[in-house]
Amino acid sequence: EGEALSYLKQSIREARDIKADFIALDALVWVGGIHARRGEIEKAVELWGMIRQHPKTDPETIQSLDEVAQDFPLIQEAEEKGRKWELDSLLNEVLK
Repeated sequence: EGEALSYLKQSIREARDIKADFIALDALVWVGGIHARRGEIEKAVELWGMIRQHPKTDPETIQSLDEVAQDFPLIQEAEEKGRKWELDSLLNEVLK
């Protein structure tokens, strides 16, 4: 998981450099999956909630999100909380 997270963070950094939010959003789906596997379900669902509502999220990213999320019990409250996040703030948090 640590190596995967490292690659995902690099992808997010490169996406930010070229202002390709849709790529960063796709990477965040998998970051959420790592959080969920670690038992951090609320954090994962918050990420996924923000991804679902973001205007630059493409249908393929939503499809990936649905596939990843089906393995974990989703918490409606956490997803609602994630819908309130701003992408730039969230990317800064993930890249810490």
